[in-house]
Amino acid sequence: MDTNEIKDQINKHLRTELQTSQALTESLKSQLFVSKKEHSENEKELLEKIENLSAEIFEIQDKIRSKEDIEHIIHHDSRSSLASLAIAPNILLDSNNLNEVQRDIINRMKTSATRLVNLFDMNLALQNVENGKYNVEATKIDVLEILHSIMALHETTSNSKKLYFTIELPNQTDIQDDGFHIYGNEVLTFNILNNLLANAIEASHNLSEIHITLDTNSYCTVKIRNTGEVPERIRDVFFNKFVTADKKHGAGIGTYSAMLMAKAQNGDITLDCSEHDATTITVTFPKLPLDYTEEKS
Repeated sequence: MDTNEIKDQINKHLRTELQTSQALTESLKSQLFVSKKEHSENEKELLEKIENLSAEIFEIQDKIRSKEDIEHIIHHDSRSSLASLAIAPNILLDSNNLNEVQRDIINRMKTSATRLVNLFDMNLALQNVENGKYNVEATKIDVLEILHSIMALHETTSNSKKLYFTIELPNQTDIQDDGFHIYGNEVLTFNILNNLLANAIEASHNLSEIHITLDTNSYCTVKIRNTGEVPERIRDVFFNKFVTADKKHGAGIGTYSAMLMAKAQNGDITLDCSEHDATTITVTFPKLPLDYTEEKS
């Protein structure tokens, strides 16, 4: 498969997210400066951190001027810079000198930075899977742990919509050592579930539930149900490349990459739109082999 189109799309959305992050940073600086004319030492330190963050965003923007640079950024220092960018809002939120408006801006910065990191990670994994270069090393993975980390990652957005998550395990014997284990690749599995949960959060109505069911039959299944319907016009091509329901932040490769990464692990993904005003996605993963031992991991 040709990945040039994907690079173009990723580049476009990276630019958009970086512009968003930069605008939010400038807005936060303005808020801090107008709040008072003189600043305490703590506030000066906070402003310095914001200035450093702003400079870092400019540096990353400068490095993605061509799609060829995307390859360089993914494999080199700018990936670390983006990780730092995602951590920075948490450091800023530790300050006791922020008002509600400033905290809201920083939370939006955190959401934007998280999307940036996810775009890079998804792009790298997707390109390698498409090109047959990804070494899918399967091992014992705790899906419950992955789900909780993803929910924490999207906490700002889900809280703003007042969403709540429930996790159901119909067969309690599926729980082993307080986890729900599959046989797969941790990086690919994280990307799959992160893409699908991000979609569920964005599509869900405010004040609604995202219900996740973990079950085991011939395969391990992760079923994600949320309110909101997939538009009928894209249901038949939902897992195709560059299909999007006109989402503000959508690159149209989330579900496509999820399907590709699932199949790379001998799994699958299905879409169920039979319930009115609801969407259910079911991901299947291989079960742990009967002769599996921890020494194999």
